[in-house]
Amino acid sequence: MKALPATVWGQPYFVGFVLGYMEVVVLDVAGDKATPEFMADVKTDVLFALASHDAPSTARLVALWHEQREPQYAEGRANGAFIASFLRGSREADATGLAAAAFTAARERAPVFDRLLAKTNERGRAAMILTDALFFDKISEL
Repeated sequence: MKALPATVWGQPYFVGFVLGYMEVVVLDVAGDKATPEFMADVKTDVLFALASHDAPSTARLVALWHEQREPQYAEGRANGAFIASFLRGSREADATGLAAAAFTAARERAPVFDRLLAKTNERGRAAMILTDALFFDKISEL
């Protein structure tokens, strides 16, 4: 696993990814309780927990990126939401070409995955491939 650059909380793709992922998870867990106020509270709490030293400036950047419709922020948010949906077994996520390609790659790389100490099923393997492509490869470009 690659290390995160020190500047990630100032990067629109990274922050968008974290927030997009979190939104899907919170909606899945909270269900009807996920009001706008609840979502704002959870996002704020998570932001302060993960980036306490950068949280105020990151919060301002998030508001700015949202208002400016910053493309990297929007892409990160969409990809974070996609990964979260995929991990929870969403049929909509599974029906995408991206998921199909990840499942194909997971089957092709099965011998490599089988040598790892931690074993996982095909969805877990595909999720690792997707996470590498949609998260680690993207933030390594920062």
